[in-house]
Amino acid sequence: MTPQFLALVTSFFYAGCFLATRRGLVYSTPATAAYVALTVNSTILWTIVFAAGGVPAVPLLAILCFIVGGCLQLGTRMFAYHGVAASAEASPAPFRPPTRSSAPPWRSSS
Repeated sequence: MTPQFLALVTSFFYAGCFLATRRGLVYSTPATAAYVALTVNSTILWTIVFAAGGVPAVPLLAILCFIVGGCLQLGTRMFAYHGVAASAEASPAPFRPPTRSSAPPWRSSS
């Protein structure tokens, strides 16, 4: 799998996540969205790990790095979901490029 393909697939998953979160934020808060998302991700991850044969041997340093990453991910999600909530409040309609009300200055209107 090429890095470009992986980045493209990841962007689609992030976009889907943010669209679903934006819909859910109508009924809840960004903190709830972050905690529910982390709970669902953890449940799916551990289901896959156990279905694949259990936890492999991993050095302690790697485990500590993953724990730090998981804690930082909570903050990242909280800020991202607050941004989604703020953009939804500022603009209830989908984002659209601005329309041009007049012709460019180098074009004559005659």
